Amino acid sequence: MKPILKSAGIPILFLTMLLTAISCTKDNNELNSNNNNGGNINTANLQAQINSLPIESLSTAEINTLSFMREEEKMARDVYINLYNR
Repeated sequence: MKPILKSAGIPILFLTMLLTAISCTKDNNELNSNNNNGGNINTANLQAQINSLPIESLSTAEINTLSFMREEEKMARDVYINLYNR
């Protein structure tokens, strides 16, 4: 049974690799044009939407979360600098 699996496995592996290589493209224009209108952003519309949002003060939980995230980013920066220096 193992020789059958071995002899069938190599062509299946080759076919999988071939299909993967064929499906990859270097041109990402399709993705870019579908996602964000070709890279153009209507800034006036975006600003109007932002201005329509209510202005509220932050809750204690939001302040604590933002403080934690800031400290975490500082630590990550220090780690990256130390790893680069090594």
